[in-house]
Amino acid sequence: SVQLHRQHKHDDQRQKRNQLFKHTKQAAEEHKNQDHHTYNRTTGILHPLHNKADKYLNTTGLVQQIEHAAHDYQEQADHDDGEGILRSEDPHRGREHPPKGDAFHLTLLIGAGEDIAAAVPGEGALGDPIGKGSAQQQNDLHTGLPGDVKEAIDNILDIAWLKKHANLKGIIVTGCMSERYGKDILEEFPEVDAVLGVGSIHNICEAIDSVATQIKAKKRDLSKRYYSCEDKNTVKLGGDRVLTTPDYAAYLKISEGCDNRCTYCAIPNIRGKFRSRPMEDLVAEAKDLDALGVRELTVVAQDTTRYGQDLYGEYKLAALLHRLSEETNIPWLRILYCYPDKITDELVAEIRDNPRVLKYIDLPMQHISDSVLKAMNRHGGSKVIRESVAKLRREIPGIIIRTTFIVGFPGETDEDFDELCEFVNEQKFERVGVFTYSREEDTPAYDMEQID
Repeated sequence: SVQLHRQHKHDDQRQKRNQLFKHTKQAAEEHKNQDHHTYNRTTGILHPLHNKADKYLNTTGLVQQIEHAAHDYQEQADHDDGEGILRSEDPHRGREHPPKGDAFHLTLLIGAGEDIAAAVPGEGALGDPIGKGSAQQQNDLHTGLPGDVKEAIDNILDIAWLKKHANLKGIIVTGCMSERYGKDILEEFPEVDAVLGVGSIHNICEAIDSVATQIKAKKRDLSKRYYSCEDKNTVKLGGDRVLTTPDYAAYLKISEGCDNRCTYCAIPNIRGKFRSRPMEDLVAEAKDLDALGVRELTVVAQDTTRYGQDLYGEYKLAALLHRLSEETNIPWLRILYCYPDKITDELVAEIRDNPRVLKYIDLPMQHISDSVLKAMNRHGGSKVIRESVAKLRREIPGIIIRTTFIVGFPGETDEDFDELCEFVNEQKFERVGVFTYSREEDTPAYDMEQID
């Protein structure tokens, strides 16, 4: 399946490449005619750039960089059998320049570097800090690969192109995919230099040193590539981090892992058991983010509403939100990934009465039919879901409820589907995402009788 996906990726990229070259210069020309601002992380104030001459010179340089990079790449593609495919005897065959504009500019940014190691996230959806979407991605129609796996493979192939054609020297794969497939990644991708599982995050410097040693030796031994997959349930949570979000926003991950064991979901196998971070650590991290100028803090976990039960013997999300608002100046606090059976009166009151907590909640429900919910091992059933929604609507006027549903789950009948449609029409949720069920390896639902 991986090899088949390589070829499909190549075919798609070949069609998009010329379009990329055509539009990139046009986009840069338009960029130089727009008003530009700089952002002060501390004050949160946007300052206009008054020196239009400097702005023009900067964007003109960007246009020249793009033209040169496009020209160089076109020359390379012309040498690769005239179709952008590397020669069949090359083990890296079938790669092209990634079609995404962001990846194209990444080539420009790292082009001046020498020994650079790229960490490729193996999480679910792009920008998803906890891989929550992994159980809800559709399988690719051509290869049969789950959507999240396909996306991770795409990331690896995109970075591998840079290793072949630019100055990139090393590739380190981390995250959910490396935790799940481990040494299989080293076997399928000779381009990869190191693999770190979820429990080995603190070994990243050791991995980089190992890759750098092979780079300096100028002799790459595939049998000695770095691999570490330690116990994910004992790894220390928190620590220093690199922000990849815009200056004004950040995530605060308050716990790791999940014990709910929904039958469609592989997260407990990948991320481990549920473990809360101490409240003092979270408040301290939020203070640091506040000092950096963060204006919106999104509180996340695989099961946000369960926060604190393992450490304090009771749900503590409401208390955490209160302390975050009391001890920082961050004006907006947003909550994602709550469970309907854990919407306590204390949490409802905190959202309602605290002006700093946005009147918004992400509440994945997955279905409304009791028979489907039972097969999914969702806790509480239809009655609890309806009561939680009614409580939120009643107690917090104007609240925005975002939710997700899975359709086509094994055993779902036409009557179950109709019940779900009626429920959605009745509730008129402000934000709804609906996903076609896809089988996840090593989950109970994988072996259930599937719906054609």
